Amino acid sequence: MSNLEIFQLTLNLSSPWSVGSAEFLEGDNGKQELDIRIDFSREYVFDNGDKL
Repeated sequence: MSNLEIFQLTLNLSSPWSVGSAEFLEGDNGKQELDIRIDFSREYVFDNGDKL
């Protein structure tokens, strides 16, 4: 199982959502920050119903 799959399961993401990337970045005061990018399927069409 890949790291991205583990994050996807941990965050309880389901289609069309997925983890696009996850990496540690240099944060303030030399501390590491975990940057997780959430992505969705390009084919998915979002329907907001009657809400604007």
